[in-house]
Amino acid sequence: IRAFPLNDPLDIALVSALYVPRPPLTSPGPAARRLYGGAIAGLRRAAQQGAEKAVEALHAALRPRAASVAVRIVEGRPVPAILHAAQSWNADLVLVGSSGRGAFSRAVLGSVSDEVVRSASCPVLVAKRRVASFERMLVATDGSLHAEAALRFVAALPVPPTAALRVCAVSEGPEAPPRPPSPGRDRRAGMLALLADVEKRTAIRAVTKALGILTPLPCPIQSSVRHGDAGRELADEVHRWVPDLLVVGARGRTAGREVALGRVTEALLRQTKCPTLVFRG
Repeated sequence: IRAFPLNDPLDIALVSALYVPRPPLTSPGPAARRLYGGAIAGLRRAAQQGAEKAVEALHAALRPRAASVAVRIVEGRPVPAILHAAQSWNADLVLVGSSGRGAFSRAVLGSVSDEVVRSASCPVLVAKRRVASFERMLVATDGSLHAEAALRFVAALPVPPTAALRVCAVSEGPEAPPRPPSPGRDRRAGMLALLADVEKRTAIRAVTKALGILTPLPCPIQSSVRHGDAGRELADEVHRWVPDLLVVGARGRTAGREVALGRVTEALLRQTKCPTLVFRG
């Protein structure tokens, strides 16, 4: 929050959810029930103290950055608590950390950041690693309304002239096969070549439109058009360019056959390690 270039005045709500699971007690003995109740109460006290200590430190760190900092310590599962706070606060942006748990822990506990990104009605920034400043930003676009909304959000940020911004679109059209001898296959090859050309032109138009939206920014803007699977190509662009921030729309042109975020955004959240802003307009 301290490094991200947001417009002032900035109002921040710190939300910490106290969730102490209460597994079913199988022993009917009163002594066991007393011990069980005492253990749960001890866990709850420890969680309360930990939450108070954490939000106190964050409050002190964020006060110089924000016009106001509100603190909410609520009981219950983290995801519903965060979503409810964001809705009641009418938040413009939700920031969550990424736990970086292994596959087993994610399967048992789930990922708070994953569920918040899927369910929030506003943009969500997933902080996957610490960055000193957001000097390099990569924006993925496919020409969709969500991508356009993400671009307009970035264009309205107080991005410094020293920053570098890159726009990338991917043409996912089929590769035209070598010219076959059969007339039927030759006709199919022509159709595939036409589809590939349409996809390439669509990607170029998306980048051109993005550059027009980002024109007000004072920093240099680069662009690229890649061909292939959008998830793999954008992940490779992230690995090659190493941005401090990746910006993606929640849904793209393939959303009709996908669920939740969309295939490409889901893939990028899994495969990349840079902070990612998932935008819903």
